[in-house]
Amino acid sequence: MRNGEWEVSGRAQLPEHEKYTLVSVIEGKGYLRIQTSEYPLVKGDHLILPVDFGPYELAGELVLIISRE
Repeated sequence: MRNGEWEVSGRAQLPEHEKYTLVSVIEGKGYLRIQTSEYPLVKGDHLILPVDFGPYELAGELVLIISRE
């Protein structure tokens, strides 16, 4: 996945990255799943996802801005 706007309709996997992933929710709602835990996401949320947590899953109807180094 490259930096920039990303639309999720349903489910999508975010693979691990070398350092971190910054996520800003600019439209919609959904959730982030890390292993067996789920966290709600709504417009205006901002996340820093470190490399150590493993792969992430996003679900819902979301428009995101993704930034990775």
